[in-house]
Amino acid sequence: MRLLGFFRTKLRKGLEGETGSNETLNTGILLEENKRFLKWGVPVSDLAKQVEVKEKKFADRRVYNWGEHTILGGLKLDLSTVYWNHRADSIDKRFNSIEFLAIGDDIAGVHLRLIGMHLETKFGPGRHVEGEPSGYFEWYINDVRISLYFMQQVANKLYFKIEKI
Repeated sequence: MRLLGFFRTKLRKGLEGETGSNETLNTGILLEENKRFLKWGVPVSDLAKQVEVKEKKFADRRVYNWGEHTILGGLKLDLSTVYWNHRADSIDKRFNSIEFLAIGDDIAGVHLRLIGMHLETKFGPGRHVEGEPSGYFEWYINDVRISLYFMQQVANKLYFKIEKI
């Protein structure tokens, strides 16, 4: 009995304590300002009972906007999750990723510096992916991949994604 209580206490402290620890990130995403935890693999419909999320339906996808939240030890972003209709892994809408997109020459550049510096401070330098443009970096933390992708098209775009792999 005591041993089971110890593990429950340790798990709760791990989820509520250190914001963005590697163990916590491997389990899900902690929304730091309200201490809500989005656990990987849980259906979005279940998470929507504890965290407000807005659903937008498009012809080819559904976008769930979580709103602006602080994650990974101080990174404040407007977060969303996208489920593409043509992908088999989107059918049951289980929470396996969260992302941020910035479009516009100034805003994309500002967020590139902000997010890039934060990730380097927290996880070390990102790994440039061979065969990808020079603005594509990844970090692997246990079973989680963090991607930061800066594109120069008609307008600069920055795509940031955290996903359970």
